[in-house]
Amino acid sequence: MGKANEIKKSYRYTVLEKSKQFILDKSYIYDVLKENFNRIDEITEKPLKLAILGEFSAGKSTFINRLIGMDILPTGVIPITSVVTVLEYGKEEKVEIIYQSHDGSQVTKQYEGYSKLFDFQKSKQEDNDLLEVKEIRVFIKNDILKTFHIIDTPGFNDSENMSEATEKIFDSVNYIIWLFNATQTGKGTEKELLKRLQKNALYKDNMYAVVNYGDVVVTTHSEYDDIRNSLLKDDEFETLFVNKSPLLISSLKQDEFWNQKFDLLKNNLSEMVLKKDKHISELQLQEESKKLKKKFELLITSSEKVLTNLDKEYNFFNESYNENIENSINLRKQLLEIIRNSIEDIEEKLKNSTIYERKLSIPLLKFSSFYATAENLEKMQIAIEDQYKNYIEEFSEIVDNFKLKIISVREQNKLNDNSFEISIDKRIDAISSNLEVLKSNKKLLIIGYIIGVLSDDYIYNLLEKKMYAVESLSEDTIDNLLKMDLDMSYFTNEIKSIMNDLAEKIKENIELLKITKNKMES
Repeated sequence: MGKANEIKKSYRYTVLEKSKQFILDKSYIYDVLKENFNRIDEITEKPLKLAILGEFSAGKSTFINRLIGMDILPTGVIPITSVVTVLEYGKEEKVEIIYQSHDGSQVTKQYEGYSKLFDFQKSKQEDNDLLEVKEIRVFIKNDILKTFHIIDTPGFNDSENMSEATEKIFDSVNYIIWLFNATQTGKGTEKELLKRLQKNALYKDNMYAVVNYGDVVVTTHSEYDDIRNSLLKDDEFETLFVNKSPLLISSLKQDEFWNQKFDLLKNNLSEMVLKKDKHISELQLQEESKKLKKKFELLITSSEKVLTNLDKEYNFFNESYNENIENSINLRKQLLEIIRNSIEDIEEKLKNSTIYERKLSIPLLKFSSFYATAENLEKMQIAIEDQYKNYIEEFSEIVDNFKLKIISVREQNKLNDNSFEISIDKRIDAISSNLEVLKSNKKLLIIGYIIGVLSDDYIYNLLEKKMYAVESLSEDTIDNLLKMDLDMSYFTNEIKSIMNDLAEKIKENIELLKITKNKMES
């Protein structure tokens, strides 16, 4: 199309295209902005959009059929069109209906020919799937649709209940024809609707008034001009439309006079539309450029906020962990006390036993010494494991709370690199899995060490030499082993590494967004 070639030469389009190419390889960023770039492509490549609006009684579907010279859309005295219907040029004559199921997912189905439109007149749902119709697209091999797409909309009859489906098109249409019924023009409800429309529509300066069913109010051709000029004689109405006098036509009457009036409308429409084609597309492009810049700004602001919140949550985690370190120092003292008391109990028991007097044979002495320590050793082991389990659970709770906070902060991030996020999730899950292993771990270094110290051979040697374990155990050794058992640095280092990687990723995104935004503003 000539319009597309002209627009692609413009400075604005060149800048937007370079910005798009700059972030194209960062798919997770491009996906967030894809809708904006798709609209830019649509503005550049596709025909402009002409929306036909009006109340239910205006005869919009009949008017469109007459405009394209084909009886495509169903008509009737009751409201037929309850969703937006878009007519586009297509070599294959078909209908596409976009359905939405109860779970919110959408599916597009294609139907050859136009019979499906008349089926839809009877029911808005698929018989079996109970899918709600959201939009209808009709492809017609008609040259007028090479110039502009025609959008048929739900009718309005209540200014307080404007159709949601129709309101959504306000920002995308380029021209609006408001179709009146000649027998009831200028109603208060229409005036209120038109005021709202002018306030909300992006291209309100391209809104035209057309009055349908002129053959009903014009009984003789000579009174045509007087009647046409008398319609919509209201100062407020006159400010709403580009054309000061409405075009008076008949979509149904087929005679030389009314055919001439309809042809005049088509000629006027072509003159109004085609001359403004490139200009309106450039205005659209300018508007999309503003929206895109605003979206960049919002993404930068939200990403910076996520970065701040991540830092805040990590600092809170560090504070909690430092408190946990203080707990581990106290816990080491408690465990050391348990160990000393348990060993003293064992030695006291041995000193008051026949084993100590060495009245048994050596094999029996060894067995008896082991047996004498077993009960105390088991109690000591249980006491240590219970204290250790409580410590791990306290640390796990700190980590779990941190995970929940991080999940909450990450959900605020609108730029999610899926492969990166998956790797982060795996690393976080590994921390949780390893903590679960520690919770059930019975093989503490300190317990292994004490079992070795209090083995039957060691006890036998102590008895032989009249030496006691409590005097020979090194408190430094015990404390070092306890530090190793209670050491959570692997987890904290991994959390720190994860946080650094997350922060670097967000900083990289922010920098990329800023560079792209600057390219658009240069």
